[in-house]
Amino acid sequence: MRNQEVKSYSRLLVAACMVLSLSSCNYFNKKPSPAQAPVADKEFQSSIDATFATLLVSDIEMIGSFTGEGIEYPNFYNQSPASYVTSTQGTLTPITDIASKYHFTAFNRTLCYDGHMRDGTVNLRYENSTQHANYYRDYGFYGEITLSDYKVDGWLIRTVPNGAPCKVYNQLNGANYDPTQTKLSWSIEGSFEFIHPTDPSRNMTWSGKLTKTLANSTDRNVFDPSKQKAINWPMGRVEYTGWATGLTSGNVPYTFSIYNRLPLTRDFNCFPNKIGGVQNPGSVVWNSESHPFIKGMVEFKTADLYPRQIYYGNEGDPSLPPQCDNSGEVLIKGITYKVDFME
Repeated sequence: MRNQEVKSYSRLLVAACMVLSLSSCNYFNKKPSPAQAPVADKEFQSSIDATFATLLVSDIEMIGSFTGEGIEYPNFYNQSPASYVTSTQGTLTPITDIASKYHFTAFNRTLCYDGHMRDGTVNLRYENSTQHANYYRDYGFYGEITLSDYKVDGWLIRTVPNGAPCKVYNQLNGANYDPTQTKLSWSIEGSFEFIHPTDPSRNMTWSGKLTKTLANSTDRNVFDPSKQKAINWPMGRVEYTGWATGLTSGNVPYTFSIYNRLPLTRDFNCFPNKIGGVQNPGSVVWNSESHPFIKGMVEFKTADLYPRQIYYGNEGDPSLPPQCDNSGEVLIKGITYKVDFME
């Protein structure tokens, strides 16, 4: 009996050795799995969202720039001839009270020259400016911009928290400056939320501080050296530096930084699509006044993704002349990707 047990044990031991031997052969003969290529980071929507929000903030402040110069019908945001040949039939109503120092620009389904539909009111109050500072161009001008039921293409835009104003300060150091040598500039500081008309997941926020410089204000065709005439904004070129933070669609945090060496630029003499339309009868041709960011670079961070650089207009090469269009490039890990900021 004991001999049979020894024989059985021996057979089991031999079988186990054979299994181990085969397994070891298979292990050493097994071909290595091919290396998996890393997945490219092609997340662009946050860059598009943050650019869109910054442009909307710029437009709100530009409406104040026009009315703050006493121009009741702001050129780019005035009612377009297209509204008369469509079903919109909107209106634009300016309200100015010099004594109380405020300007209201009331839109009612207004299809504007820049191609966007606006509703609601942009309010500019400047009652806390220093004495004799009645215009954007004046030393000591301080304005507060608020919004009332303001919408752009259905997006509801509000100043936050609870309607707190966006603050605008003229940055001149004194009244006795030489306008042929000193450029006009303003500090813009505020917070906004953007509510999508149908999809809450696309809601965004923007909170930041920008410096806007009228880069060609020393040109007498843009700003008269007498200092007594309104800034000719349609001939202007404005540059922005500064920063913003907030949330893009999907509630994703971001930071948006613009540095002095490559400021974000809007040139009001260039048009991605110059011909806005033709009004009949008479075939009157009119210009579109859509003016995107056409030059500059932004350092951009979103969520925990690799930092990006966003280039506008000059397609990532500052040596190239700016291209007046809505496109640009996003640089991620040394790779550039073409994007359309109007998507």
